[in-house]
Amino acid sequence: MKIFLVLAFVLAASASSATAQSFEEVQAARGDYATAMRGFRRLAERGYAKAQSELGDMHYFGEGVPQDAAEAAK
Repeated sequence: MKIFLVLAFVLAASASSATAQSFEEVQAARGDYATAMRGFRRLAERGYAKAQSELGDMHYFGEGVPQDAAEAAK
């Protein structure tokens, strides 16, 4: 039973990491604001500080979203 649980955990972890984008992949998509916004938001919600900063910059400078200093500060 323990082997089954370990195997299930490993498979679930590998499936989620295969679909997750790294910060570098999201940053490379920065010219495509909609894709970058989705990727940075997903990483930021997981507590990744660099992604949170990038989201703030996008709001502050109006990159793909209306310029909004208050939203950038969040």
